[in-house]
Amino acid sequence: ERSKTATKSMLDGIPKTLPALSRAQKLINKMQRVGCSDVVEDVTCDWEKVSEDDFGKWLFEQVRKAEAKGIDAELALRRYCTVKEKMIRDWES
Repeated sequence: ERSKTATKSMLDGIPKTLPALSRAQKLINKMQRVGCSDVVEDVTCDWEKVSEDDFGKWLFEQVRKAEAKGIDAELALRRYCTVKEKMIRDWES
């Protein structure tokens, strides 16, 4: 018999409060651990007609590609935003 504290899903350890990029990275890691890493979609976006769902699929695939290269997508975006923020501050002064 399973204990009451046993994990019911591989997703149980991923906090819903995480930023979306961090959640995607954790989900990808868990999928790889259980052999779901071959679930890769060939995702393209028609930027003239893109829906939120299509964009989400595209973004998830970019996070998966970053993860495969050992890149932390959350950190990469945070660092790039810092560069842009500095650029804006320099422009404002």
